[in-house]
Amino acid sequence: EKGRRKRVMQAIDNLRNWSLRASRQRYEDELLFMGRYSVTATADWGQYMVMTGMDAKTNRAVCLKVTGDYQRHSIELEARKRLSSLHLLEYFDELTDVLGNYTTVLEYGDYSLRQLLRDHLLTPAERRSLAERLIEVLAHINACGFVHADFRPDHFFLIGSTWKLMDLSHILTAGDPLPSTRGAQPMCYCLLKRDPTR
Repeated sequence: EKGRRKRVMQAIDNLRNWSLRASRQRYEDELLFMGRYSVTATADWGQYMVMTGMDAKTNRAVCLKVTGDYQRHSIELEARKRLSSLHLLEYFDELTDVLGNYTTVLEYGDYSLRQLLRDHLLTPAERRSLAERLIEVLAHINACGFVHADFRPDHFFLIGSTWKLMDLSHILTAGDPLPSTRGAQPMCYCLLKRDPTR
């Protein structure tokens, strides 16, 4: 029974990996990526497929977030246009392909806050500086009328010498009920309903 279960789980993993490779190949074959953007790596991130690539026009690295969920994409896009690129990964472009997928093109960062916390023991001064930066980002989001319901180290990336927020897939308009979807963090939501600087 144990061996059978292991084989079934392995088959599921193989199918998932095959599906991801097939999806990547399909995206790379699209004119969307054969033109301005080239894909260099692909990862599956919840409701999104996240790709890294190069912008042929500017010759800079970019992050491409792809989803088939129009509502989620629209909410995140609206928030990105209202929030400052001093606090979020800079928004460059937005595209829709013939397969009905919605892509957001963002500034690319390859070093996350989770990696920093895992790899380094921070000094008290570094912890204080980092906490002040996170509070600054939260305060900006709140001041613009939004609440981030999934605020965690995985979603912050170092751009130059500045920590910026990448993910807005769980952003809400202030006053909206907290969604029951997996990943939403009630603690962040409750804190942000008040002044986050307190």
